[in-house]
Amino acid sequence: MPLEGPRVRIAAIIVRRDALLLVRHVKEGKTYWLLPGGGVHFGETLCEALEREVREETGLEIRPGALVFANDSIPPQKERHVLNLYFTAAISGGELVLGEDVRLAELRFVPIDELSSLAFRPDIRAALIPALREGFPGRAVYLGNLWRDD
Repeated sequence: MPLEGPRVRIAAIIVRRDALLLVRHVKEGKTYWLLPGGGVHFGETLCEALEREVREETGLEIRPGALVFANDSIPPQKERHVLNLYFTAAISGGELVLGEDVRLAELRFVPIDELSSLAFRPDIRAALIPALREGFPGRAVYLGNLWRDD
């Protein structure tokens, strides 16, 4: 039975000296690289979720920047649906340390020139690599939580 709606996953694009921070996951015998991030909890803004998830996976404190990409991940059988939202982010503190989630196997800054050789999930490299080199010229704007009790 499908879930009631899509799962929202946020991810941080953190660059340091022409290298991108990635987390290697091992799940069900498969290994792949992801941008640090995770699910948004009910009642949590996207930026709050991004800060929490990056801290949990990497030990780093960040300042979320611009929303730059969004994509759906829906398998052919449609048994799940993930909406992925990608923000640039800057490190503001903390110490780089791998989180305790059992799926997390490695954490490191990967040179941009090496990204094409990795197993990457979801595979956004066709958009990500040029954007990294060009400084994300096509930024979207995340307006935050706009709920008001009027």
